[in-house]
Order: sequence, then C-alpha cells, then structure tokens
Amino acid sequence: MKWFVYSKAGGTGKSTFAAALAVAAAQQGKRTVLLDASAGSRIADEMLGVSGVDVLDLADALSGETDVSSACYAVPELPDLRYALVSHEDADKLENYAEEIGMLEADCELLIIDTPTEDGGFRRLPFGENDRVFLMARPDARSLNRLSGLCSELEQHAVDVTLVLNDTQGLAKERQACSREEASAMFEKKPLVVIERDASLPKSAYTIRKLMHTRPGKAAAQAVSDLLRP
Repeated sequence: MKWFVYSKAGGTGKSTFAAALAVAAAQQGKRTVLLDASAGSRIADEMLGVSGVDVLDLADALSGETDVSSACYAVPELPDLRYALVSHEDADKLENYAEEIGMLEADCELLIIDTPTEDGGFRRLPFGENDRVFLMARPDARSLNRLSGLCSELEQHAVDVTLVLNDTQGLAKERQACSREEASAMFEKKPLVVIERDASLPKSAYTIRKLMHTRPGKAAAQAVSDLLRP
C-alpha cells in the first residue's frame, strides 16, 4: 500500500505532514517506510533523527552500488519506521525506479512517498488498488484551483484522494480564503483534513516527539487512525 503526498506549491507543509503520517502509522504498529523524494526541500531526515548518517539514495540501488534494503535507515525511537531517499536529479529516470519502489513496498505494510512539488514523474508510476493520494493546499482559491486538475487526473486512475487544507499560518481570515465547506464542494466532497493555525511551527517540529504534538502531527495521527481502522 502506497500513500503519496502531493502539492503544487512550496511551503504547504507537505514534507512535515508526510513525516507525521509515517510516524503516526509506525506508532500504530504498521511497518512503514517514508520515501523522501522532495529534492532540495529535505527536512524529514532531520525530524526523524537520521540526519547524522550518510543516507544512500535509491539511485545507488538502481546503479547496483548497493541494494534497496541498505538504502533504508532505521529511525530512532520507532522500530516500525524506516527512512529512504531518492534524489531524482534526472526526472526521466524515475520510471526506472518503479522496481525499487516496488521492492520497498514489498518490504513494508505502508510506503509513504513525499513527492517533489513539481511531481518529477511519480504520477507515471502505477497506482495500486489500495493506494491513496493526499493533496496539500493552503486555504485559498488559488492553491485549491492548482490542485483541481491534478485531482481530476488522479480520479482517472481510480485513486482515493484526501484533501489536506493546511492553515498553520493562519490565512483563513484573509479575503481570498476558502472555507472548508467551499473547499469540500470544489473537490466534490472528498475526505478533508483541516490543519488549523499553529504558531509553534516550524522550530518545534524538528524531533519526533515535538512533531507529533503540533497541529499537523495531530491531524496526521487522526487521519492514520481513520484510514487504518480495522
């Protein structure tokens, strides 16, 4: 099972939410891998406590320099969570990563992929029956309109979509803001996660414990609980 976290603009909290999803799933006992494909915006390794190691890239596995298992790193405090990285410097090679991503998925119960903002080719990877996409947006019409076309494209693949409305910066009171009702109507009543203003971010997010006490962490934990409920 794969969960993809997408956005169409930087600064939407995509990487923070992806890391929180992975932590929450592992805390619930799911064998989880977080694949960080966010390129230059990498923050997950620091949050998860693996920033002090020389992280091998899936590209190293692709070139035969290492195997996929060696490119996964154990996360301190969470035995059910591992971290992997793909730099995708050449987006055209991403289709070649399908086998490695399949191997990652086969070695865990849940693979969470923090995708690059411009996607870089991940939508060319095959979606499975139980896969899900989280679409991250700020609560304004411009951000939501950017995602509406992507949502329609994903629906053609019969992928389950959850809209994440991230208002950690407190933008909901601005003139161009959309209410949760307007956002829900725009995306035809897709499942909706709303993250309210959180003045503690970003400084408090850089440990697992602190991350999960932020509003994004709590929202991710609730989403995981709802989606993984037996």
